[in-house]
Amino acid sequence: MNKKTSYNSWENLYKTLKLKNKIDYCINNLNNKLFNSMTLKIIALISMIIDHIGLIIFPEIITLRIIGRMALPLYTFIIAFSFNKTKNSDLYFIKLFLMFICLQIPTTWFLYLQKNPTISPFYMNIFANLTLGSAFVIFYQKFNKIFSLIYFIFILFFLIFIQKYNISIITKFAGNQRFIIDYGIFGFLLIPSFWMAKELVFFFYNENKHQRLFTNILSVIFFLILIIFDYFLFWKIDSITSTRSTLNELELWALIDIPFILLFTDYKFNIKNVYVEKTIKYLFWFSYPLTIGITVLISIIIQNK
Repeated sequence: MNKKTSYNSWENLYKTLKLKNKIDYCINNLNNKLFNSMTLKIIALISMIIDHIGLIIFPEIITLRIIGRMALPLYTFIIAFSFNKTKNSDLYFIKLFLMFICLQIPTTWFLYLQKNPTISPFYMNIFANLTLGSAFVIFYQKFNKIFSLIYFIFILFFLIFIQKYNISIITKFAGNQRFIIDYGIFGFLLIPSFWMAKELVFFFYNENKHQRLFTNILSVIFFLILIIFDYFLFWKIDSITSTRSTLNELELWALIDIPFILLFTDYKFNIKNVYVEKTIKYLFWFSYPLTIGITVLISIIIQNK
């Protein structure tokens, strides 16, 4: 092989490697921009809106409920992720708790006025479970690990007990009514599972390069375990309108979230306009009560026509 041929071979190899690096960079950059927390929030928001439309306005269209199964796992995954990014985790927890209280008061009042035998006024909205799951993270971060474990076991068995044995509350104003927490034990376990996946990976694997990938993989494994646990453990699942035979089968559609969790990146989606950023932030926080309120209002208008 002469010098010219050798030079051309090295030049071709260099060009090939350079092209490969450019392709890898484009793919990584595209993945960062496509599967960041903002994208997951938007997917979860759209899924939640569709689910509420199917739940309240068009309950006969099961496809809407299937699409809606994507919302909760993505929201809880983002919340677990946010606990490591937020400057004040205590404030983040307080916001979740206040959302539960502010939403629960009108929800209980509305359900009581409805006097629907299939819908209990003691239905606890989803922020109850988000608060309970987030409390475990706060206790683990701020207090003794044993204390957080005791809290976790107590809440776990409490939810299993009320969900398995259909606990009812007898009151003067509403009679004998079932005590229901939205999504039950499945909703409670999501945040601790996703957050603990991150903690385990960071504890056993110190290199930053693949921490996010391993965290996503372990999150998916925990998520699959929860789906199986929820599906086979209970003969009934508590919901506003559905029984286990319908809702538990629907929950299996939450597996659609797996690719989004696996491809999730830590890329921060920067919005230059401060006002737009704050508007989007508060839109996500108040999207749940807004969509519930709007869909209920539309449903009442349709029924009264």
